[in-house]
Amino acid sequence: MNHHIENIGKKMEFSVSCPGKVILHGEHSVVYGRTAIACSISKLRTRVDVVVTPGSATSLSVKLPDLLSCKHYSWSASDLSYLVKDLNFEDKSKEMSSELLSRLLGTYTEEERGIVSLLFLYFSIILPPHSTTKKSSKRALQSLGIELILTSSIPIGAGLGSSAAYNVSLSAAFHLIKARLSRKNGGLWYYKKSFNAMELESICQNAFLGECFMHGKASGIDNSICTYGGHLSFKTGKAVPFSLKSKLRILLVDTKVSRNTKALVGTVREKVALLPKVTASILEAMERVSVESLENLKKMDHSDDKFKIYRKLEELISINHELLCAFGVSHPSLNKIVDSANAYGISAKMTGAGGGGFALALLTPFSDNERIERLKKELVNCGFECWESEVGGEGVCIES
Repeated sequence: MNHHIENIGKKMEFSVSCPGKVILHGEHSVVYGRTAIACSISKLRTRVDVVVTPGSATSLSVKLPDLLSCKHYSWSASDLSYLVKDLNFEDKSKEMSSELLSRLLGTYTEEERGIVSLLFLYFSIILPPHSTTKKSSKRALQSLGIELILTSSIPIGAGLGSSAAYNVSLSAAFHLIKARLSRKNGGLWYYKKSFNAMELESICQNAFLGECFMHGKASGIDNSICTYGGHLSFKTGKAVPFSLKSKLRILLVDTKVSRNTKALVGTVREKVALLPKVTASILEAMERVSVESLENLKKMDHSDDKFKIYRKLEELISINHELLCAFGVSHPSLNKIVDSANAYGISAKMTGAGGGGFALALLTPFSDNERIERLKKELVNCGFECWESEVGGEGVCIES
């Protein structure tokens, strides 16, 4: 692993970033133990620029120009010590997490859950494991100034992983700060250029907790794909990467309709509770769609009949959209996009929780470019925004 060393008295400056994501299949059904398929979108990324000043007065400052209505938050040493007074961070139980969450939620509004998540990650990762008393917590917090600037090109609340990228990038930043502070060599800071497998796992797990704080319940798929990048299948909490060298091209279409992920998840939950036998059939059909799609994607690189594979993928996308409609999570804008794409012989579906947000259309090597351009023009004329993207690519990384 490449690394270099800097003087301990110097400011540490670095950046980390992670990608957005798109769900190909498994929206909502993944919450009920079914298979989902997700891919990273490297052209959409959240970035954290970090400045750490060892030996300075303890403080935490964060600027969020692209993410929250309040652009700047800051905390002094006394602010931070008060928030964690008498908490035992060696205790990793749900009770401790709930106590900290309750304390933070009592300080910040519902709209500031992103700040609650940030503070939880800061305290959980930066504080050493034995910060169990007021005295030791104060000692752990002294002499470390941290400044963060978060920027993002991922649309907020649109189903492309903005909250997961937020939590993963913060988790990665705090992990890297701790790694650099804890690796001393003759009074010098140790600098690393990439995360190892254990660090990625820890980054992902902490980001998952942040996702739970922000949404009430999370499947784990978003934080997994934002951490590891590439392509993966996900089922019952387990993410399994798979290789896809063939370039998978999609058209992302922004409805510009905001939606509430938590409310949409609740809509599905109500239907499942009301009609368990009927919805079980829908969920099983979603499972078959995901599994069939996964099998064909894995065959893609070595197949002599890519046309047939793409035809299957197109049909599976269309079927999945209709199954999601059966759960009541679509929106007239999403249906309009799907209908317009179908009119040009292109398969499309909602992606993410639905209710607005984004749709995706599969652009195959056999798609007619003129038809694609005509579709894009029609969608723009309807007030939508769209752009082409390849899926897959690098996950969370250290940029400098």
